[in-house]
Amino acid sequence: MTHSVLVLVLLWSPLCAMGFGMVPPFLSARRILYLLTSLESDDWDGILPAKWAQLHEGLSGVGNHTSPLRMMGFSRKDAAVNGTWATSNDGTKFHQVSNVSAVDLLAWKAFVAEHYVAGGTHLVIGTHGEGDFLWFNGVTSDGGKTVHGGPGPDDGVSFPIERFVKETLAPYQFLSVVLDTCINGELYTAMHFAEVTPYVVAAEGWMWSADKALDKSIFSLEGAKAMADPTVTTFEALHTVVRHYTRATDLADASILHTRSAKAFVDYLTTISPYKTWMVEALEGTKKRPREFSRFCFYTVRDEDDTWDSMYLLDVGRMMAEAQASPAVKQMWDDTVLLHQGPQNYTKGDYNFSLTGLSVTVIHL
Repeated sequence: MTHSVLVLVLLWSPLCAMGFGMVPPFLSARRILYLLTSLESDDWDGILPAKWAQLHEGLSGVGNHTSPLRMMGFSRKDAAVNGTWATSNDGTKFHQVSNVSAVDLLAWKAFVAEHYVAGGTHLVIGTHGEGDFLWFNGVTSDGGKTVHGGPGPDDGVSFPIERFVKETLAPYQFLSVVLDTCINGELYTAMHFAEVTPYVVAAEGWMWSADKALDKSIFSLEGAKAMADPTVTTFEALHTVVRHYTRATDLADASILHTRSAKAFVDYLTTISPYKTWMVEALEGTKKRPREFSRFCFYTVRDEDDTWDSMYLLDVGRMMAEAQASPAVKQMWDDTVLLHQGPQNYTKGDYNFSLTGLSVTVIHL
């Protein structure tokens, strides 16, 4: 009998560590930490209280006593809801906590420290994304004394994800990170988050729905319920997030990426031809006038608007297909892209081809 129990424990432990083991149902809800920023005032006015109300009401029956959601929101200066907002300590109210109208890194870091629960916390980030950067309308690292970017819609700050992780999230360990953003389904992004989580959910492509279509974003109420439920494994919860989002619109795509497999994949693609050659060629094309987009770019903008967002990103699966990838490279893909769904109809969004679920930026060559 003793040997049987020992064998069961030895088999069960690594599965639990990977997120596949069931959690005892008597535990209270998982914690969800949620950072949300307002963006352009014409489509994000009121998004902070609207999203809070939807999630708070919908999650009220998950867990034993307090709400699983802890949310902090940053609103731009000309938005209808101004300043920095956050949930109360017990998770029952969402109220203004300062007049800082930019992403306040010090406030966010303190918020994470206060509300993080070891072994049971998911993280969600809702803002603009671009490759392995987050795009903030404004950002401050000194409590609002100095604000970089904003308030205009084109005056934002491209903030490196690597820096964001190191300055505000490490050394905490999250069950997962859900990026409710555009075009962050990217290999360096996954690698940067490896310090704080094994799993990232992100879209390789764009989020096409109106921002106030609350259940057509990557982080929906259905996904939040699964993430908060302690009887649902991490991978199952993230699958729910992806499944709901990709059903919400036929342009949606999302992947579950394993962050701790990403570095080996990055190292390979950036050192071995033909991948490295194609990436160098793509980078050189961005410097030409008129710009030359690589054939591996999934989205091409012909004018000067928003060209940065897509011209540096190459679809990894597309490159692998043309290179007739070796079994070793295919294994790197399988180790990194655990799941990808969508889009159902990529031509409606003027994508150049059907997305494969993972891009790689060429700007770090």
